[in-house]
Amino acid sequence: MTTVPMDPRLQARRVELLRRQGRRRLRVVVVLAIATALAVALWWVLLKSPLLTVDAVVVAGAERTDPAAVVTAAGIREGKPLLKVDTQAAEQAVAALPWVDTVVSHRGLGGDVTFTIVEREPIAAVPGAEGWLLVDADGRVLDQLDAVPPDVVALEGIRWQASPGGWIGERALPALEVAVLLPEGLRSRVGAIHQRDGELQLTLTEGGRVVLGDAGELDQKFLAALTMLVRADLACLDTIDVRAPAVPVLTRLAECS
Repeated sequence: MTTVPMDPRLQARRVELLRRQGRRRLRVVVVLAIATALAVALWWVLLKSPLLTVDAVVVAGAERTDPAAVVTAAGIREGKPLLKVDTQAAEQAVAALPWVDTVVSHRGLGGDVTFTIVEREPIAAVPGAEGWLLVDADGRVLDQLDAVPPDVVALEGIRWQASPGGWIGERALPALEVAVLLPEGLRSRVGAIHQRDGELQLTLTEGGRVVLGDAGELDQKFLAALTMLVRADLACLDTIDVRAPAVPVLTRLAECS
């Protein structure tokens, strides 16, 4: 096989081109190595720098929750490197506190780690093993009290054993649903919600009861009850039966007839 020799000038130019490409690749490798080394060094400095450590854990939005309990649950100690703070784990721990509904954390370069919480709202009180269990609309047990607070409704006929941070069970949910859905005009007249054998009743503060039956058609039942309370003569009231909301029935105490 016969080959044509390359022109020496082209050969020299090709060699020089290959050398330039090699030097360019070497420069890129060197630059990347230096950048990586600087990044590692900067990370190490920031990790150890006293300027980027936790100076304080700040709690915002806590009214019923003890800020000290939030700090303890978060488990973040002062002096810990900011970059090593596991905010996700801390948020999960804080969210487990009874009154906490949502929590958001912020890690500031000034050294503060801030937890902003939104608390749950109490809606009812359920008889517990000792005293009353204060619960929210989700059935979360918020606190244990000796008496029912004036701004919540008592759920009677149900007894539940749970600690703050726990949950009431499915059996108590029909009465809780009634407490959540009570319209304001009716809520102010209800002293307690009684549940027994699947039947729900409202005990009125002015005397008498509203018989709801099961937890179906609550909106219509509430409207029927309100209409009767506003329009009917409530003297000697015994019950307002709205199990069939289209045809509510009012009965009076026998001694008044």
